[in-house]
Amino acid sequence: MRRQTVRAAVLMGVVAAAAGAVQGAGAATAGEPPHAAHGTARFASVVDQAQRKVYVSTGPSASAIDVYGYDGRLQQTVEHLPGASGLVLSEDGTTLYVALAAADAIVALDTATLTEKDRHPTGAHTCPTRLTRTGTDVWFGYGCDAWTGAIGRLDDASQPAKVTLDQQVPPEELATDPRRFERAPLLATSRPAPGSSTAPILVASQPHISPVNVRVYEVKDGALVPGVREDRGGSNLTDLAVSPGGSTLYTAAGSQDRVDGFATADLSGKGVWHTGQSPTAVAASPDGHHLASGTHTSRGNGASVVLHPLVNGAREIRYRVPRDHRLADRGLSWSADGTALAIVSYDAAHRTAVQVVEPPRGEAAGG
Repeated sequence: MRRQTVRAAVLMGVVAAAAGAVQGAGAATAGEPPHAAHGTARFASVVDQAQRKVYVSTGPSASAIDVYGYDGRLQQTVEHLPGASGLVLSEDGTTLYVALAAADAIVALDTATLTEKDRHPTGAHTCPTRLTRTGTDVWFGYGCDAWTGAIGRLDDASQPAKVTLDQQVPPEELATDPRRFERAPLLATSRPAPGSSTAPILVASQPHISPVNVRVYEVKDGALVPGVREDRGGSNLTDLAVSPGGSTLYTAAGSQDRVDGFATADLSGKGVWHTGQSPTAVAASPDGHHLASGTHTSRGNGASVVLHPLVNGAREIRYRVPRDHRLADRGLSWSADGTALAIVSYDAAHRTAVQVVEPPRGEAAGG
């Protein structure tokens, strides 16, 4: 029997690991880790495999990120980051970008020291909130007020770095049809393998409205090329993900009892993964082996998080969050190599727990 390692912080700094046990139908459930606690940070999370850390941001109304080890222990709090929201690592993993929704900027932190390297203003009253990346381009969802939402680009490879707003439409259409979002949109991107000729895919949608309207773009030469745009995936969207090769997008929406998959070429259906009522998180592993989904409430065996197999040799795996905790919205994030998954949850006192699990891997996958 293969074993899954679950690491979580516990009160008084004690750390425990829980081993998985095989259940019926080839599923495995990780044992419940002891209670974990610290802080209220849980807007976004990123796994840094090189530093073996998990960064968790506090959101637009706060001003810090918490830094956890793979063992779940809180190591450090980085402060003076007004409205710390979206997070994304650079391609080489040496820089952590943080969207500062309350400071109209994106800050670049050195991952080795967590000190500020650069701060990139995004313009007055822009409120950058969501981040994703393709290559050296950092894409951000921004918008402070109703129907001012849009997509921006930070090109940190140019000298000096360049910020460009209103990337959601071609420049020639901006004056007549800006296609704004209700507020800062959720963003997700594919990560084609190095040397691949496939253009990266960026998907955008507005969370928490009805119906879910999905927009698909190709990323070519630093620009977004609009593709299909339709209502898909129910209503009250909480999370988005894209398969590594960019062929499939996944939605987690409050009106559904499943994660829905759609082809990025035409938004035709590409499968469903049942989760229980109101999925709150979805994350496709970068190696294409698993699709992670989660709900606030637990399903069979008390599991709130399920890893759905996408390749031969992989199997369904279930994980519990700590007792009396709920999975955070968008509370799942993978390491860049797909070997580790961070699970972020919180309790009634708004204390945050971080678990890092290392699931077994199946055969290689594409798409």
